[in-house]
Amino acid sequence: MSTTTSNDMLIRVLLVGDPDVGKTTLMWRTCDNILLTAEQANITLNNTMKSKTIQLGKKQIVVRFHDTVGQERFRTLSKSLYTNTDAIILTYDPSTRSSFERLPSWWQEIERYAKAANPKLFIALATTKSDLAASTQVVTVAEGQEFANQKGITLMHTSAATGAGVDELLQLVAKNAGEKLFAEENWTKLRIKSPNRSSPTLSGSNGVAATGGSSSGGSSSGSGNNNAGGNSPAGEKKSFCTIL
Repeated sequence: MSTTTSNDMLIRVLLVGDPDVGKTTLMWRTCDNILLTAEQANITLNNTMKSKTIQLGKKQIVVRFHDTVGQERFRTLSKSLYTNTDAIILTYDPSTRSSFERLPSWWQEIERYAKAANPKLFIALATTKSDLAASTQVVTVAEGQEFANQKGITLMHTSAATGAGVDELLQLVAKNAGEKLFAEENWTKLRIKSPNRSSPTLSGSNGVAATGGSSSGGSSSGSGNNNAGGNSPAGEKKSFCTIL
């Protein structure tokens, strides 16, 4: 059972899916409102964790995202990544059918490692790159919804390029995982809206945030003690959003 000894609550989220579907860019867009280029999205070794801090009444929720840093290229992830998480966002790129067709394999791993270790685990399904033209999206919305219905999970559509669906996905994960972990809190008050989501900070060529220009990568997208107090782990970045 997750407990807290301070005003902070920690929700650990793991992004799962095939390589290059946009997990890293989705994480950066969610936490820092930064739009990475395709090249920068592949340089994640020093940023395996990023956090979004949300105010809920007098308490803070720290939603800590874990990036898999390319481990999924080996088709399996470390068991520790699955067992030390409170929520999983299973992702696929609707313009790449293979990323959708491998969802059942990822689901098997989630069931084997994550759900067995944490019966309170919350899982969501998310498409990335929803901004792409309909003609390039080879996986239909109906196909994605059918998979979600079969597994009893919610399907969300997101785009790191436009920011569409990013706050809605964060709201879904934080509220549903939070209700399972910290049932004593009033989660009906949670309403997430990050400022300037439609105007992201564009990342410079060296990974330093720039205030102007355009992205060169085209369309990019992107149980233990849950006390969030203490020092942040190495590689973790924090940012804040408001509640309406």
